[in-house]
Amino acid sequence: MEDDEITVLATAFIERHSQTHAWDKDMVLRKVDKSGTDWANYKICEIAHERPADLWLLVLEVLRRTENSEVLAVLAAGPLEDYLVRCAEHATAAVETQAANDERFKRLLGGVWKNRMSDEVWERVCRCRGEP
Repeated sequence: MEDDEITVLATAFIERHSQTHAWDKDMVLRKVDKSGTDWANYKICEIAHERPADLWLLVLEVLRRTENSEVLAVLAAGPLEDYLVRCAEHATAAVETQAANDERFKRLLGGVWKNRMSDEVWERVCRCRGEP
């Protein structure tokens, strides 16, 4: 993925998963229309199936750009988890290095579930999170 493609996709992902409700002028809580960012979810699914290694770049860019806990929860359970499932051994080495050097990334791993990871990969992810 090109840098500008990653930037645009990360921005859309953050917008898509940020603030889902807002107060209108009459102080009624309304759902925020996120239909303009639907394409981002489709693009991420496409990347996950066709070029899963590119998910790594997206994960790091979104993590760099936001502190929003809702966005980070979706990032962990979505693109990061997909990356770990689909890229297994290659992914785990990158994740171990990142977790050792980046406390925010280490916390992000707390939102990842085992999914279809092998027991060995899952154990390595758990160690990165600081679990026995």
